Amino acid sequence: ANELLQRFGSEGAAELAGHLDLTFTRLVGEVHARGGEVVRFAGDALVAWWPEEQGDAAAAAAAALQQVPLPAGLELRVGLGSGRVTAQRLGGREGRFELVLTGPAVREACGGGVVPDVEEPAVTPYRAEEVRPEYVPDFVERRARRPEPWLAELRQVTALFVALPALDQATVRCLQDCAAAHFGVLDKVVHEDKGPVALLLFGLPAALAPFRPEHALRCALALRERGLVGGTGVSTGKVFAGPVGPLSRREYAVVGSSLNLAARLMQEAGQRLLSDRSTARLSPRLRFGEERTLELKGFEEPVPVLEVQGAEEGPFATATRGLAGREVEIRALAETLGADQDATLVFEGEAGIGKSRLLAL
Repeated sequence: ANELLQRFGSEGAAELAGHLDLTFTRLVGEVHARGGEVVRFAGDALVAWWPEEQGDAAAAAAAALQQVPLPAGLELRVGLGSGRVTAQRLGGREGRFELVLTGPAVREACGGGVVPDVEEPAVTPYRAEEVRPEYVPDFVERRARRPEPWLAELRQVTALFVALPALDQATVRCLQDCAAAHFGVLDKVVHEDKGPVALLLFGLPAALAPFRPEHALRCALALRERGLVGGTGVSTGKVFAGPVGPLSRREYAVVGSSLNLAARLMQEAGQRLLSDRSTARLSPRLRFGEERTLELKGFEEPVPVLEVQGAEEGPFATATRGLAGREVEIRALAETLGADQDATLVFEGEAGIGKSRLLAL
């Protein structure tokens, strides 16, 4: 999905949404055709499960997924695991829950379990039931009721990835409450091969305040003070946010390289809180250590990072350290104003996205 974002991002969210929709529709179709249920999407991945007696169907689906045609340049990796799975319904803030799968089968699949060769079994295709609103973000449900929901978009978002020492009801509810208190949302909780992690997002339409990466860092510091999280990574950048998948299994997804960067920083952090340069520049009331670079998997160039050391007391301040991630807009503005002809420029976007600051340059 990150490759698609780089390829189609400049042409708008609609075309990108179409490519993601087509890809996920094909993947979900292969799972449903073999009796599997897609439990959830996880960024540009999905998790599905089958009953124990349908192991051959799961293996057949895994093999079929590897044959799904993808846009040029994209690759698909499939992991398969078998064994005990525990499903936990956690959270509950304002009636919203996270469905989290744990157990040996999940760890094996996340680690890239081998897909065996099996004959195509005869199974009953999966049939989707009604929408479960308790697993749908409230702002998505509100927008979806509009005649023109405008759910698919490109927007600046700050991603906060945290490693969780424990996975229980109290922890997930606290993650939900802390995210909301800092104008963010708990996007997902998943149990990976190295343990449970959570993704919190700041800057989505759910926010009732101007977009400020500082909110994410203050949320991270609050969670760390309570001893709820371990290694923590934060990154800011442009992402695709919108619904993907067929009508039989649709989900609001957020994808982009900034999410991958936050995840990599979490893995490198140990017990620290690491931030990328963009987030640090837009958080003037936070204290940081010296900038250094890290070689991170999936990134061709060394990545500048800073360790977050604390926050100044007092109310949030408006950032004053320039713009991040607006090079295309600044270049277009300069070229239009420098042209020897009449022109009209339209600046459109949600409150707090940075229109006034862009015009003030």
